[in-house]
Amino acid sequence: MTRSYHATGSVDGAGYKDWAIDTLEIPSLTIEVGCQEAALAEREIYSIFVRNYRVLPAIARWLQR
Repeated sequence: MTRSYHATGSVDGAGYKDWAIDTLEIPSLTIEVGCQEAALAEREIYSIFVRNYRVLPAIARWLQR
């Protein structure tokens, strides 16, 4: 697996999930919600939120089973 690290020690957004799992040893997931390549226009944020605000609570409930 190839990761792209910056001089600041940060990782490209596309590799953040893997970095969090490997380095921080914490669960991590990526939810793809946009219709175009990043960065999304600010005007898209509200509609994305409205369509997806139930996702994280649903995942949390599923994990509690």
